[in-house]
Amino acid sequence: MKNSLNTDTFGNFNLTDKLLTKVANNQFTTHRYSKEWKIAISLSLLFDITAVILSIYAGYFYLSTLLIPMLESVYFAQMATISILILLELLVHFLLAKFFKFALKSHIQTASLVLIFLGFVYMQSFYMSTNGLSINESNKVSKVVFINDNLTIESENLELETKENISYYKEAISTIKTNPQGWVNGRRAVLTSQQLKDIKAYNGTIQELKQQLRTDVQTLTKQAKTDKANNLKEVTSTANKYYAFISIIMLIELIASGFLMFSWSKIQSENDPEKHAQSRIIDISLQVDKGITDLYNSRFSAMQNSLSIAMQAHYNNSIPLEFNQPTDGKQADILEAEILNKSKAGFKMQTADAQTGTATNKQKVCLHCENSFTYKIHNQKYCTENCRISAYEKRKGKKLIFKAKK
Repeated sequence: MKNSLNTDTFGNFNLTDKLLTKVANNQFTTHRYSKEWKIAISLSLLFDITAVILSIYAGYFYLSTLLIPMLESVYFAQMATISILILLELLVHFLLAKFFKFALKSHIQTASLVLIFLGFVYMQSFYMSTNGLSINESNKVSKVVFINDNLTIESENLELETKENISYYKEAISTIKTNPQGWVNGRRAVLTSQQLKDIKAYNGTIQELKQQLRTDVQTLTKQAKTDKANNLKEVTSTANKYYAFISIIMLIELIASGFLMFSWSKIQSENDPEKHAQSRIIDISLQVDKGITDLYNSRFSAMQNSLSIAMQAHYNNSIPLEFNQPTDGKQADILEAEILNKSKAGFKMQTADAQTGTATNKQKVCLHCENSFTYKIHNQKYCTENCRISAYEKRKGKKLIFKAKK
């Protein structure tokens, strides 16, 4: 036990020494690709991380507006939004890695399927990020709410001022009517011509105030429409500007992440080609080829088995002849016993067929034992296989030897 422990200990020391030697000799990194493209890989990693952060930030404004009304908790909706966007980015990088992995191994069909799914996922991320940032930034310069509020306030102020002026003139008219200056029968009972002129003038002023109010409100409305049109141009320009900006960022992210995943697949294939060749995704072409091959092999095996059974049946019904004299008497006796057993079995079958009465008119006399028997073949001369063998041995003057099956 002591020697075994010492051996294991020294074995571990030797393994550790080999690992440290490989690390010292830089044998766990690719000696060509990772060194030649080291700066490009580092810059791509930096660009990719920055673009991913901006993409998640931009997509948040779009997806959160959809999830917050659907979920009761605003905090939960925000966490769900961030989680979904992060999963989308991880899925894009994963699919890029799988695409380049299969492309480098010339698995065209599988690479094409991965590319189609990658395009769908990337377009979802692209749509949410570009629309989210453009909408958010354009809302910052949008003045529609301010213009509408200003129109409402100014219109209300004009209406209030006009209403006060109209109330003043209506009170003046009421005062004139309650204090007539014309005399009738010694007392003031009728309005004078001047009072009538004043009332008419006040009514005219009231109508002018109402018309002025309508004109001022129309002017304010037209100005609000003009302000909205100008602001819409500014909003559209801002939205297009940030849409183009985030589109460029998303394109940079795609290029950077694609280069990183290509580099990863390249390094993996150079470091461990056999391990890289294995795939967890089913290669459809290989599966189809394997299925066709298995089907062919199964059909061929079935045909081969049927042929073997037929040959075996033919072999059992026939007697292979051998004219060599037996060298071992015991072996000859065993072979002769086997022949007799087969002959008896064949004779029993013939007897059973004869007893059924299907061929009672087919009678012959055996040339060896001279007994009557029912034949099944028109040129059959012997009643049993034993008689045929005995007749052959008598005619040839030698013992018939059968070869044992291998």
